Amino acid sequence: MFGSMQSLPGQLSPAVLLVAMLVGCVTSPDAQWTSTHTTPPDFALALTITATDAAPRAKHRRPAHYVLEPDGTFRAALGPGAQNGLLPPVTARLDPVEIDEIWQLTAPLLPPSPIATTAMADELEIQTTVTAHRRTTRWQFQPQAGDPLLRRLAELRGDRPDRP
Repeated sequence: MFGSMQSLPGQLSPAVLLVAMLVGCVTSPDAQWTSTHTTPPDFALALTITATDAAPRAKHRRPAHYVLEPDGTFRAALGPGAQNGLLPPVTARLDPVEIDEIWQLTAPLLPPSPIATTAMADELEIQTTVTAHRRTTRWQFQPQAGDPLLRRLAELRGDRPDRP
């Protein structure tokens, strides 16, 4: 039935080579980097919001530094002194569902390659570092694009949207 697809002993059949090539294309490292299907076991996030002006802003856009560790330890520091390089105190222990939610909000913001670094000007500077699939990258994103993530991080630190 598959006579034309047979290979000599010691050689891979053309069908096996085709499947291997297709699987390689689907699971390339960069495609895996931004995959939202499952949360990587090594997913970690460090996000710092720094205001470049003194304008009043929504709670989720105020200066803050968030750290989510792969084990679900969530750390948050608030205010102008919150900065990269300082490890905030433990705020909460996130369960796997909450970690997955943060990954689902973070993955669409990731640059297409973990090597890429982009910077965007705005009234806020949002420095982000993500580790996933044994890769780490740093980049910045526009607050509008990341509002769902910023809102969720603010909620996890204890801010409710209905409070000023």
